Amino acid sequence: MMRIGPIALAIVGTFTVAQVRVGRQERPEAVATSALRAIVTAQQAYASKNGGYAPTLRALATPCSAGELGFISPNFVHEPVFVGAYEIRLVPQDRLSFRYSDCHGYRPTAAFEAAAIPRTNAAPNTPSFGVDQNGVIWTR
Repeated sequence: MMRIGPIALAIVGTFTVAQVRVGRQERPEAVATSALRAIVTAQQAYASKNGGYAPTLRALATPCSAGELGFISPNFVHEPVFVGAYEIRLVPQDRLSFRYSDCHGYRPTAAFEAAAIPRTNAAPNTPSFGVDQNGVIWTR
């Protein structure tokens, strides 16, 4: 019968813990695409209430009245939003299509595009991402 010594178990345990820690780290790309998914979900909720898409992240993040929540986290109230190695921006499309305004005075748009652009301190060859009202995330 073969016995594994305490040193061997310590070495295996060290590698296992290191692998778990690496597996739990979020990759910058995952953080960026999660932010874009959150924007799409918030835009869909905003559109169901206002008949069009929000022209700014501030319109999505700011609640209409006290006691309410915005359509997205308050962390998105300032544009651009910096998430990890990425800069997140919302670009409204066809701003003049709606004649009425939401509770903040913003005019909803017929379409939008959101982009996750690598910041200057990002690793080389870091991809950028985009999404529009269709909800499909693409790389640039």
